[in-house]
Amino acid sequence: MKNITFYLVLFSLIFSTKLALGQLACRANIIFDLGTNCVTSLPVDSVGVRLDPSYNYTLSRSEFSCDDVGRTFPVTLQQRNRRTGSIVNTCWTNVTIVSNSIPSPCTRPILYCRSEITVYLNEEGYVVLRPDMISILPVTGNPYSVYDVYPNILDCGNIGNNSVRLSVISACIPSDFCTMNVVVRDTHRFRPTCHYINYDRMQFYPANLDQNPVFPGSVISFRNNVFLQYNNLTSESFEFKMLLSKDNLPDGQDLLVNHQVLQFKYKTSITGKFELPKNLPPGTYYLLADIFSKNAKYRYAYHTVVQRIYVRKAPKINELGSRIHVDKENEYQIFPNPFQNELNIHSLDDFDRITKLELYNVYGVLVQEFNINQNVFDVSKFVPGTYLIRITEKDGHQTIHKLLKQ
Repeated sequence: MKNITFYLVLFSLIFSTKLALGQLACRANIIFDLGTNCVTSLPVDSVGVRLDPSYNYTLSRSEFSCDDVGRTFPVTLQQRNRRTGSIVNTCWTNVTIVSNSIPSPCTRPILYCRSEITVYLNEEGYVVLRPDMISILPVTGNPYSVYDVYPNILDCGNIGNNSVRLSVISACIPSDFCTMNVVVRDTHRFRPTCHYINYDRMQFYPANLDQNPVFPGSVISFRNNVFLQYNNLTSESFEFKMLLSKDNLPDGQDLLVNHQVLQFKYKTSITGKFELPKNLPPGTYYLLADIFSKNAKYRYAYHTVVQRIYVRKAPKINELGSRIHVDKENEYQIFPNPFQNELNIHSLDDFDRITKLELYNVYGVLVQEFNINQNVFDVSKFVPGTYLIRITEKDGHQTIHKLLKQ
């Protein structure tokens, strides 16, 4: 009889212990800060209290974005059996989404254009339009917003009224734009004759500079054919220059990488090459190519060529060891491209070697870090445009792929 009583007590203790371990409690209310992210995942341990590691836990909703800021959502925490995956217990909490970082990537920029401005051509025959010349409100102070003027360089072919567009692209907010009238004037007492120059598309080597990153010290060559509209300038010389710019605005901070004085013909071929500085910091840069003349009798209408390039840090030998580092870009299948609502990423070898998947906009701003435990990703919230996805592997190797959102 004593043995029976002992086993009953023991069974009761074991059963009550299992019941205690299976209990689940959620916090009543949670304020979840997105920080400096567009999208952030809510961890389960911020919802549940003293979670039992012998169970798996899932949330009815874990990802929140800037669209959710200022709203409260009921979120259910599910406790699941590790072996069967069946739900053992549930509880729920109210999650309020905030974005307290200053400045916040979730703040929508306010955009107002001036109604009209008057600008004057410089000595080289063009004028540069900056965002602060167009916008009534300040355009600096928020690193998550990038302002762009189009067209941003006007020349003698634009004398008079011009419609100019100012757009703003934010890391987490859909793009916006406004337009205004820009009056272009020439300060010369007797306006020089404006000659229009037609041209073929400038070709660069390496090709696809807007897609494939280059390293500091890389040599870049170019070719551009220009055509005179009239033959009366064939005896005149002109100057060609190419600048390396941190933005797409020619100014005194740009680096002159190529300068030539050429004689005009009906068809003139402009060719050359230059080397990127070996100490050039990684980042996004622009190549600006322009034609001008110091002859006061002439102005040239030539649409300035702007080529975006991506410079990344060159790998060091001691970082790679004696092993040859092979580019594995072709070992990944990323589709569809262009994409709309869904993106698939598959490896032809071993997907488990991936440690990080990051999506950047064309300005180099990180807009999403994907969960590497899946292959299919929801990208419906992103605005149309160009994106770069960076894949980081366990050995530190990284590949970058260009994608287009329709």
